[in-house]
This record gives sequence, C-alpha cells and structure tokens, in this order.
Amino acid sequence: MSREDTEGKGSFSTDHRLADIYEAALNEDDDVLESVCPAFVQLEEAEDRYEKETFIGEGGLKSVYKVFDRRTQRWVAMAKLRKDRRLQFYDIFVREAWLISSLSHPNIIKVHDAGVDEEGRPFFTMDLRGNRSLAELLNEAESGNLQELLDIFLKVCDAVAYAHSKGIVHLDLKPENIQCEEFGEVLVCDWGLGRRLENSSEELEMEVFPLKSVRNSTLLGKIKGSPGYMAPEQTNPNMTKDEKTDIYALGCLLHTILCGEPPFTGTTEEVLQKTAGSKVPSLRDRFNARNVPPSLEAVVLKATRRRPANRYDSVLSLRQDIRNYLSGFATKAEEPGFLREAALFVNRNRMPVSITVVAIFVLSALSVLFIQQLGKEQLATQEERQRADELLSEVNLISSEYESLFEEQALTKQELAEQVARSASNLRNLAFFERPVATLEQSERLIQMALELDPTHEYSQQQLYTIYSLQMNYLSASSDPLVLNRGRNFGFTRLVDAFSAFDYDLINRPKPEDMVGFLTQAFEITPRITGYIERVFALHVDVVGNREGFDRELEAFVQFHNGGPGKLRFHYDKISASLKIHYMDDAAPLNLKGRTSALCLLRYIPIRTLTIESQAPVELSHLMGLDIESLDISACRQSTLEAQLNLPHLQQIVMQRGQIDSGSFRQHLRSNDPVEVVEVDSGR
Repeated sequence: MSREDTEGKGSFSTDHRLADIYEAALNEDDDVLESVCPAFVQLEEAEDRYEKETFIGEGGLKSVYKVFDRRTQRWVAMAKLRKDRRLQFYDIFVREAWLISSLSHPNIIKVHDAGVDEEGRPFFTMDLRGNRSLAELLNEAESGNLQELLDIFLKVCDAVAYAHSKGIVHLDLKPENIQCEEFGEVLVCDWGLGRRLENSSEELEMEVFPLKSVRNSTLLGKIKGSPGYMAPEQTNPNMTKDEKTDIYALGCLLHTILCGEPPFTGTTEEVLQKTAGSKVPSLRDRFNARNVPPSLEAVVLKATRRRPANRYDSVLSLRQDIRNYLSGFATKAEEPGFLREAALFVNRNRMPVSITVVAIFVLSALSVLFIQQLGKEQLATQEERQRADELLSEVNLISSEYESLFEEQALTKQELAEQVARSASNLRNLAFFERPVATLEQSERLIQMALELDPTHEYSQQQLYTIYSLQMNYLSASSDPLVLNRGRNFGFTRLVDAFSAFDYDLINRPKPEDMVGFLTQAFEITPRITGYIERVFALHVDVVGNREGFDRELEAFVQFHNGGPGKLRFHYDKISASLKIHYMDDAAPLNLKGRTSALCLLRYIPIRTLTIESQAPVELSHLMGLDIESLDISACRQSTLEAQLNLPHLQQIVMQRGQIDSGSFRQHLRSNDPVEVVEVDSGR
C-alpha cells in the first residue's frame, strides 16, 4: 500500500508480490524452490546418493570405502561384498547388515542404509570412525597403560553382553574388529560371522578354504573364525557355538592385552590344533617380563577353559571380575581365601591399617582361618602359589612379634607346624588332579614354612619326601638322611632307591624316551603303586603338555595300569585326533580308569575318534568325561555299561549287533548331541 493512498484516501490495498511468491512455492515452482528451499532441492536431486568413493581396507568378506552421503551431507563407511565373492556369500553379507541394524548400543557400529548397487551386488553403509583399531593401539609404543586397555575391554564386554541379551553372538571377536577412538569411543565391528541363536542350525554351506599361514584373518569355510581367538568348539563344524564361544574369545582378547599376543600362535593349522587339543598355558610362566597380575591371569584361564561349561556363566560375570580387579577386590576366578581378601583389604586401606593389625590378620589366618580354608576344594586354583608368597612375606615382616602373638593365640610353634603340614597334605589330596603344578608348589611352600617353625617336625619331613618323589626328584628325597628315614614306609621308596640319580623338578623334565623307560622299569619294580604313578604322570603332563612323543609316554602310562609293557598297542594320529587301542592279552581286563582320581587315563590327549579292540571285557564307564565324538567298540568281544557315562560330544557309537542292550545303553549315556548307534555284524 502506497503512502499517498494512506494519507489521501485512508484505505488499504493488497501488494500481490508476496502472495505470488507464496502461491508459486505451494505449486513447487522450480525457480522459487531453489531460491527459498535450496537444501530441499539438493536432497531431492540427490539421485546418485553416494560419491567421492575412497578405498579404506578389505577383509575376508567385504571391501570398505569412505563415501560422501549427499542425502545426509556426511561422510560414511560403505561396505561392499568383495568382487571375488560369489552368490553363496550374498545372504551372509545382507544378514550381517540386518543383524547390526537390530542392535542399538553405544559400543556397536551402526548401519544407516542397505541396498543393491548398479552391478546388482549388495552394500550397506555405517558409521565412519577413525582408522585405529585395538590391534594398532596394542602395537603402539605407548600402549602400556593397562588401566586404559581394561577400560576398552570393559566397553567391549558391554557391547557383547548387550548382543547376548538380544540372542545374538559375534563369533569373531579380535583386536582388528574393535575400533578405538581418541576420545574414548569403542566400537565392536565386523559382525559377519554373527548370528541369532535361534537360527544357529541354519548355517550356510560354503566352500572350504585351504588352511595356510595367515595372521588375524577370518576363516570362512567349514571352520569359521579367527585363529588365535577361536574357541575349541569353532574348530569342529558340528559343535554348538553360543555365548560361551564369545566368552572364550574375550578371554583371548584379554590375553592379548596382557601379553601382546593371543594364547596360541603359529601357522593356521598349528593354531587350530593347539586350540582344539590344548589348554591355555600360564601367562605368568610364558610372559614373565610382562608382570601379569595373578588376578587377571585367573580371569583369562577361566574364560578360556576348553569345556564351555567351565567358563564364565555370562559376559556380565566376566566383566564384573574385571571391575573387581580395578576396584582392588579379588576376582571370583581366583577363588580367594581369607589371606587374599585380607591382603586386598590392607591394600585398599593402606594408610588406616597399622602394622599391628596386619600382624594380627596374618597370624590369625595362620592359626585359624587360613588352616580351615586350605581344607576346601575351591582353593585348588592357580592362586595357591600367590597366597603362599603373600603369607611368607607377611610372616617375615612381623617375625619380631612372633613370641607375643603366639602367647595371645595360645599356640606353640610345634602345634602350628602340625596344622600347616596337615593343611598342605589336605590341599594336595583335594586339588592335585585339577592343578598339579600349582598345588604342589603351594604344598611345598607350606611344608617349608612348617619346617621353619619346627625343623624336626616328623610329619612335615614325610610330606617333603612325598613332594620330592612326585617331582621325580629322587636325589633330593634321598640326600637328607632324616627326610629319607621318615619316608621309608611309603610304597614308592623302592623307586627312590632305584632312580636315586633322578633330579627332575617342575621345570626340568625327563625326555619322552626317559619317561617311557621309567614307567616300564617302575612296573617291574613295584607294579601296585598305581595311585602314585598316576600323580607323577599328572604332574608331568601339567609341565610338558602334549609334546612331541607324548603318545609314547601315554601308552607306557596306560600299560602300567593294565598289566605292564606289551599288553597294549597304541596308534595315535595327532592331525585327526584319532586313537586306536589294541589290547594284546585275552586274560587281563582293560582298565582305563585312574586308581586315585577315578578319571579316564586317556584324558591327557585330544581324542575325537576312539577305537578299542579287545578280547577282554571293556567297561565303557571308564571313558567318562572324554571329548570323543565317535566311539568304535565293534572289535570288542564284550562291553558293559553299568554306570552313567557322560560323553558330552559323542555323536556316534559303532558296536556289534546285540553287543549291548540298546535300551540300557541309552539310559546310561549322556551327550549334548543326538547319538547315532551303528550296529554291525561280528567279524566284519
């Protein structure tokens, strides 16, 4: 409206220019839209959504590129199926995108878009983060901050625990699949092997890739996973993979954080063999310079136990143990006793606690609680040696106050020596077959402590004689006349005399041929000490593991329990983990059960296929607990199963027709898998 009109007429008229612009905008006039809504026009015209593609890296399944998303105006990561991956990989790739999209967690990579490109191949886009993975962080010179690395590990546990709560497992956790940003963001990536547990039986069949020497590569054939971080069940396509499989991988990941490498290294074939057949060795023994905290070693060893049932119940339990360690509390994996808890209490409250209180704690533990705790089976862990070291250290600190404190406790040195020696014996009886080396070391330290209290204590000298003898350190057992005299009533004394030059210990062990010779001669000298021989062999295995030539040692060991040399013939194939036992004597029974432990004598080697040939009766309950998948007893004249038999991974048993009543057999047999019973005619 013009000024003249306002002053002269006192009335208003409409200016139609703005109305025309508004009308044009409503009608989506292109020229007006470009001037009024340029962002909308740019979004509308973004037919080719992704541009400025830059290659970032490549994995076993996909190639990853940095691209600019014109629709959201940001840089994202685009995953494309590798050009050499054919149709059988399409669904695996797409399902990975769908699986990640179903997860919403701050420590899990996010997927934004999925589709099919102009070549008809699938792709998906996800968050673009920095290029630094946990593997690269561990390789950096300044990566020694354990607190920082454990914080990263806790975030990984959070992500995996969340996925498990949604029924999803990752199955390929390793440092290369974890991104670590400089501002503390941690993302678990590469869910290509992940799957929903309810669909665990619907794995796609893929071509088998040859095993070769690779590092940090994911296998995508019948065996799927990353060697070094795979659980034993991943080496067998027929075994169940679930949350416990991820827990094993987290244990390997923590092993790498603490030691700089996963538990097993070598070529792919070597790593797979070790994973399937060996337990994870002690971190502190292998990586002494790393100063691995005993509490964290216990966490790793619990998470990476070969049998899934023996691992942590959940990722949350594993995470809580790490939080316990960071807060100065004991981890459940180490199964702490009173002294361990007391030491941690003192450490958390160092300033308020006086040396007098420490002294009372230690002496009270010695005289009351520690003695009681040592009688319990849960103390049979790898922390026994640590507890003994702590005990000796604290006792040395307060040695000047011994006399007054003994008066307060109304306990003489002789009485205390007796209690310590008895507790050492109880500990060895309860825990020896679970952790032979750690238990014997702990027991020896306690006996040495008892002898410091009373050098002439008779029972302690007997126990020291036994400890030396179990180590095959017959030189030490016979060198002290007083100790030797105390042990004269033991049944293995004849071996001490016969092999008095043996000075083996927990590090220096006999060669395979020497161990075979010892077992052969031991049977000739004193064949009835089967319990002692089983303990000696269990300790020996805990030191040397399944080394080259071990099958010959095991054969001699089983022969000792089955009538002596020449009664059995072994054939063990390490590659296929198959064992054939041919029993030579028709008269004597085949006994594969330990005299002391009641465990199967064959438990020391990985066996997937076991074949037994015998004209003597075979009691199948002697095989209790073996990880065998196939059992062939068709060449046995008679087989019985009179007690419950737990073979958790058994899938097939081959027997003569009518050899065992099938109803009774199935009633006593326990397996996690359906068991196929194959009956064959005799004399096949």
